Amino acid sequence: MAPAASGRATREQRFTVLGPDGREQVRRDLQALADGGLDPAGDGAFLAAALYSHAGLYYQAARVLERLERSGAPMGAGAYLLQGDVLATIGDLAGARRAFRRADELRR
Repeated sequence: MAPAASGRATREQRFTVLGPDGREQVRRDLQALADGGLDPAGDGAFLAAALYSHAGLYYQAARVLERLERSGAPMGAGAYLLQGDVLATIGDLAGARRAFRRADELRR
């Protein structure tokens, strides 16, 4: 544990560094989306976020999902569940609660 700016101890953070093979796999996966006619920054954004999350690139996944949400494109419950999982993983618990709540609303 390490002291936080507030003087409270923070929980241990674990991370891995994506090596050359991992980066290449992510690049190939994103290229496969593009080859299939999906723009990873557009109509394939949800799949790109899922790829990033699966690779452990949670901050990238969070950014893609945030951009998708801000774009006004319709997001289904699955997108909000992924967003909740990603935000919880990176420690944004309030954001995760909002995303899970939105997923629950859409599933009713």
